[in-house]
Amino acid sequence: MTKNNTNYYKLLEILDDFSGITDDSREVQSGFLFVAGGGGALANKYIDEAINNGAKAVVGPKSLKRALPVTFIETPSELDYKGEVARSFFKDPSKDVILIGVTGTCGKTTTTYLLESIFLKWGKKVGVIGTENYRYGNCVIPSVNTTPGIIKINKLLNDMKNSGCQVVVMEVSSHALVQKRVEGLLFDGAIFTNLTHDHLDIHQTMENYFQTKSKLFLQHPATDKKKFHAVINTEGDYGKRLYSDISARNFSNYQLDQFNLTGVTVLAKSNFVEIHNSLFKFRSDLIGSFNAENILGAVTLAKALDVPSNLVVDAISEMGYVPGRMNRISYANRTIVVDYAHKPGALFEVASTLRSMTTGNLIIVFGCGGARDQEKRPEMGRIAARLADYIIVTSDNQRGESIESIMAQIVSGITSVRLDGFEVIDNRRKAIEKALGLSKSGDLILIAGRGTESKLNVYVKKLKKYEDIEFDDMTVAKESFQFLDGAAVHSN
Repeated sequence: MTKNNTNYYKLLEILDDFSGITDDSREVQSGFLFVAGGGGALANKYIDEAINNGAKAVVGPKSLKRALPVTFIETPSELDYKGEVARSFFKDPSKDVILIGVTGTCGKTTTTYLLESIFLKWGKKVGVIGTENYRYGNCVIPSVNTTPGIIKINKLLNDMKNSGCQVVVMEVSSHALVQKRVEGLLFDGAIFTNLTHDHLDIHQTMENYFQTKSKLFLQHPATDKKKFHAVINTEGDYGKRLYSDISARNFSNYQLDQFNLTGVTVLAKSNFVEIHNSLFKFRSDLIGSFNAENILGAVTLAKALDVPSNLVVDAISEMGYVPGRMNRISYANRTIVVDYAHKPGALFEVASTLRSMTTGNLIIVFGCGGARDQEKRPEMGRIAARLADYIIVTSDNQRGESIESIMAQIVSGITSVRLDGFEVIDNRRKAIEKALGLSKSGDLILIAGRGTESKLNVYVKKLKKYEDIEFDDMTVAKESFQFLDGAAVHSN
């Protein structure tokens, strides 16, 4: 880091002169500092928009410097200045709370709900930053990204701290680690849930994906201000490897723990799971062995932070379902399960669990999102083909991509396993209605891929463009039950 940019280093001393900071030109208000640098070819447009909205100054790299009606503060090109400016403006709030990160392909959201429940039972005020929302106290903010940008994170942490939060639990995505959204944050601990196929449109290879996830455990512990508690799921090969990699490092002020299902009995019932060994016993409404792993991860982290065991047991047994995860509707001896499973590992775990639970047929309704990892589409088709009695391939968020090409890639995976027992319906509502129409007493229908998402991006032929339409899987499922015979629906 060079020291010859006096304007920039002077800025770090006068940040209190600004009424706020943001890197989103739409959020700028009078007296704000606009932190530029994103947007590619549109960066200059955003700077102009920020100034029109009242920015007092702009900070950014030399490449964006030009004649402006406000002060432009040049930053050294090699400096990750967004994080440094954000931490300085908000007085480094991560140091004043117990900050826990949860990363992995599947299980992040459920694990944060478990930890939230445990810490609340411990008498702590808790903030959560994750896929479903950002929440603390009575404040619930809709989530735009699983892990928001570094400026937004520091603002959230500051707001949570000021509201009295003592603990903040945060999902940490691989995108966030690549884009340095958590750079400089002082974590007290982190959980690694698992690693399965996903996001290869970003990472290209599973090795790159693994190395990215590892950063949370191999780079962020470097602090003498906090002890770091690493909790690793060693049920899978990537977890075993990460545990080994960490063990080989001579980290100071670092506690390393692992968890897996070895020696653990998991009794999976239709509406609860019981987990026990010689030392503990938990009962939870979260069904499936994959949720047993999520529970063990949260329990191991809580134990490392000295949460009393009786409170942990009570918190887990009292916690209900997680929004969009294995949410169930029961009617006329049929069950519909709505789950967020939108990646191969998640679909396998969810479908495997449901396969073992149903006495009738398992019908799976799912699609894949556009403009995302295409390699996972045939893989999800193969998984469904091996586990379902019948499959309906349908739409998910298209994001500008042809629904026909997306569904064709899924079907290619199905037909590599079998040539019958499936159909393609590009209208998601009609697909759900068809699944219900096919179902018989004792059958189970899995509607996968969207969870609690309330908007569906589709191509609207009349408008000749892609639009977000109101669409909630659980709501449509209930409407479809009632459409069939108008009877009452019972759900969790």
